[in-house]
Amino acid sequence: MNCGSITLEAAMVVPMFIILMLLVNGLIVMFMGQQIMSHTLIQSAKSLAFDPYSSQRVSANDEDDLADMFIDIFSFAGGNHVSTDAWYEGDLNGVDELVEDRFVAYLRGAESEASALIEQIGVKGGLGGLDFSGSTVEDGILTVKMKYTQEFIFNAAGLAEFERELCVKVKLFEYAELQ
Repeated sequence: MNCGSITLEAAMVVPMFIILMLLVNGLIVMFMGQQIMSHTLIQSAKSLAFDPYSSQRVSANDEDDLADMFIDIFSFAGGNHVSTDAWYEGDLNGVDELVEDRFVAYLRGAESEASALIEQIGVKGGLGGLDFSGSTVEDGILTVKMKYTQEFIFNAAGLAEFERELCVKVKLFEYAELQ
């Protein structure tokens, strides 16, 4: 066997193998990114569903120390993990920002770290590319919607962009009893 033929065969096969591995890596990053976004949105919605309990039951106590301790427990990471405001009542104009803040808190805690992760998994526009509009509260059910565009990491011509829409519904904790 001639050394030149082995080199020629390797020159044809190795680039195809590398391209295949990069394609597989890109697919893994896409699916991993979608799972990270889904999991974080679910955790954020569950956390938001617990806010009626913290605002009505814990803050209603005469002891402010209990409410402070409750907030300290859930805010141990320095993020926006709990709120004692009754955001779920009345006008819901600020709920999109609240959902986004809670999402960032559960994603990485700090906005800069969350932004870096979101860009790493290919979300177009970073944190600004996340759209939480359409989040509502009706009859004690919180519906959190998130839309974003995810790019394939090797998106040379801008053809590998995927529109993603996630929706999570949770029942607000003890909402019916508090009304």
